[in-house]
Amino acid sequence: MHAILGLSARHLQETHRYAQSPSFYNYGLLEAHHLKNALSSFNKQFQSSILANQDAALAASFLLCFHGCSTVHMDPLTTPFQDSSLTFLRGIRSIVASHHHAAHSGVFKSLVAPPRLTRRSIPRTVPSTGPFAHFIHLLNGLPPIPHFLENREVYEECVESLAPFLSLAEEQDDTRAEALELLLCFLEWQAFCPAKFVALVNTHDPIALILLAYFYATAGSVLSKAKGRWWWWQSKPSYMVQAIDEYLGSAWTVWMDWPRAAVQKL
Repeated sequence: MHAILGLSARHLQETHRYAQSPSFYNYGLLEAHHLKNALSSFNKQFQSSILANQDAALAASFLLCFHGCSTVHMDPLTTPFQDSSLTFLRGIRSIVASHHHAAHSGVFKSLVAPPRLTRRSIPRTVPSTGPFAHFIHLLNGLPPIPHFLENREVYEECVESLAPFLSLAEEQDDTRAEALELLLCFLEWQAFCPAKFVALVNTHDPIALILLAYFYATAGSVLSKAKGRWWWWQSKPSYMVQAIDEYLGSAWTVWMDWPRAAVQKL
């Protein structure tokens, strides 16, 4: 119940913002109240036996995921590119995986299984041109700074996992896959990205942030034909790219050329 009410309060805030109409209620306070209770109940549910209430726990996980995806941080006193959806999608998978019964049986099994990147809609070849090749070229041109050398494998792993989606973002094919299938692929990417990458993002590593910008620019471009279908997703790609671009500043402007240009077309 709290998950539904928290997401509803978020939706009402967005509705009033887009309609530019005044609100007689502070939906932000309602959202915070119900979100706190939802997360508390959700955690308790996984600490106890969930076998008797699997459907409710799974439904709550999706509702909280939608809320996480809809959350953009506009407060300038906070880190502008904190990615709650990235954190939540990995967190729920960790919670499920740590629960023996949930991880190995029933409807929760799919939440801890590796993503299936065999979808017909996604090219399997690594592109030799475009944003992927541009990123690799910039990566190869980095000075031999120990920090970058130590984390190069993480950078390469993430951009290679994004390569098929980068190819889709460059295509102009309106007949490609069903948008919902593609959205699920992007959510899977966040859920299964390396823990080291998340740690680098949290420490504001510039190349990890650029990769996050590439992810959101790619997702926004590929799903641009589905505007209006998922209110909880629509604002995130452009906001994240802009926030990361502003944070990194002119020193990384060449690296951000493609993500910046991609979201300007949205």
